[in-house]
Amino acid sequence: MITGYVQNAKPKEALKMFEMMRDAGVRTDEVALVGGISACAQLVAEKHAQWICDIADKEGLSPVTNVVVGSAFIDMYSKCGRVEEAYRVFESMKVKNVFSYSSMIVGFAMHGKADAAMKLFYEMVETETKPNRVTFVGVLTACSHAGMVQQGQFYYSISDSLLI
Repeated sequence: MITGYVQNAKPKEALKMFEMMRDAGVRTDEVALVGGISACAQLVAEKHAQWICDIADKEGLSPVTNVVVGSAFIDMYSKCGRVEEAYRVFESMKVKNVFSYSSMIVGFAMHGKADAAMKLFYEMVETETKPNRVTFVGVLTACSHAGMVQQGQFYYSISDSLLI
C-alpha cells in the first residue's frame, strides 16, 4: 500500500499508511522503509525521514548495513537538496552496489557537481561495479550541466559496452 501511494504521487497517504502500520505493531520491513523514504523525498520531509531512519536502525535495516535502504536515503537526501548528507550516507555504507553508486552519481549531477559525479563513476568502474542506464543518465547529465561536451560524447559512445 505504501509503495502504491508513492508510485501514484500520494506521499502524504503513504506516510499515513506507514504510521498506521507502525501503530498496529506490524514489523517494518525493507519495502515499507523504502516506500516511506520515497514519500519523504516527494514531500521534501527530512524530519519524517529522520524518524524513518531511527526505525530502520531499530529494525536492523540501517542505511549503513542495508544497501537498499542506504540507496533510498541517498536518493531522498539528494532530492531534498542535501547532497552532502547523501554523500555522508554513501560513504558510511559497508556494501555498495550499482544502485547506491547510481543514486549518488545522479545526486551529484542534479546539483551541478560534475567533478564529484565523474570521480565516483571512475571509482565505480575501478571496483568492477557494472553501471546501468541510470548511471549513464547521471554521467551524461553531469557532463551536460558542466559543458563537458566531448566527455559526454565519449561516455555515450562507450555506454553500451559497459552496461549490465
